[in-house]
Amino acid sequence: MTRAAVILAIAGFDPAGGAALQADIETAKALGMRIVCTQTCNTTQDSQSTAFCQVNDHHLLKKQIEFLLDDFSVAAIKIGLRLAHECHGSGCTLSTALAVCLGRRQTLEYAVQQAHRLTMQSLHQAQKLGRRAYFPKRL
Repeated sequence: MTRAAVILAIAGFDPAGGAALQADIETAKALGMRIVCTQTCNTTQDSQSTAFCQVNDHHLLKKQIEFLLDDFSVAAIKIGLRLAHECHGSGCTLSTALAVCLGRRQTLEYAVQQAHRLTMQSLHQAQKLGRRAYFPKRL
């Protein structure tokens, strides 16, 4: 039996849930793709700001990636860590949607159009969950 393709996300952890790995998982799920993850860092942040970022051990990260690549049929890899909050998680949404589309072997032009469409749709439906930032509604 052929293994289903997945996306590998290499990103940080946002405890507010609007960006980073949670955004990657929500975006891939909205597009019907499974995702496997490795966590590059832990942050102390909310919807307004990032106060602290602790990078995880690179040896552990390397081992996790090696194990995942050996076990899964990875169609694309998404790497991300941005500490900006123009719309909390908008960059994660766009880059993960692009990775999913490219992982499905769509042309670059079509993949960019589809990723942009999903991102804009999630931003138009964004919800204000914290005191300041809006969170894209991906699902």
